[in-house]
Amino acid sequence: MENVGSKLKENRKEQGKTLEEINGQTKISLEHLKLLEKNDYTFLPETYVKSFIKSYAIALGLDGDELVERYVQNQEEKKKHKEEHEEEIEIETRPSSSKQKAIEWALGIGTIVLLVSLILVYFQFKSQIHAQPVEPLQNFLKKENALAEIVVQEASSMQNGHVGSPLELEIKAKEKVWLRLTIDNKPQSEYKLSPTQSKKWTAVNRFEIVIGKMTTDYQASNFDESSRGSQKEEVHLTFTKASFTKPNK
Repeated sequence: MENVGSKLKENRKEQGKTLEEINGQTKISLEHLKLLEKNDYTFLPETYVKSFIKSYAIALGLDGDELVERYVQNQEEKKKHKEEHEEEIEIETRPSSSKQKAIEWALGIGTIVLLVSLILVYFQFKSQIHAQPVEPLQNFLKKENALAEIVVQEASSMQNGHVGSPLELEIKAKEKVWLRLTIDNKPQSEYKLSPTQSKKWTAVNRFEIVIGKMTTDYQASNFDESSRGSQKEEVHLTFTKASFTKPNK
């Protein structure tokens, strides 16, 4: 099956485009673009990889969904081949029954330890979900819940080391939602989004977001308190430029 990274690289060169131009169109960092062309997908979770492949393909005028599907098929084939190879090795190196029992005991204990660790991590994450500011994650931050997908990233000029460049916020609604947004020290603004609708904003230093679910069908002229859900359903988030700065050790 054709290599996805090679497909993107060949089309980019045929069109005479540089990685810097693709970076400007997609806001994907140059490092990640190079890794995509090398078929190195270990730098991010699969969800982000699919999104980056689709954005890159669209920037070249290609069918983004087709390339994402090709990527998925390639990954499934690699996984299948790896499992078959591991199964062959397991048959060849299968230990004796006494060793097998010892391994089973060790695996059992390891599983219990892992489950306890995951539970502790879950409760720690749950207790910090409203923490401000959000912890840094490379050059972009993401929060996702039942209401919306929220992504904040540094603009491309910031990634290239320019001081004072803006932050970029994108919110994609999953439900009918309302939101109140404060950008830097500007007056608060209110918006409403329909399912799958997305909107972008930029700021120099700070975003403060309050988002909640609309409880009734609404019209453009009927956006009032009665159409909002309860305060318990509100999500409060703050993103700052400091979120992208590594702390000094």
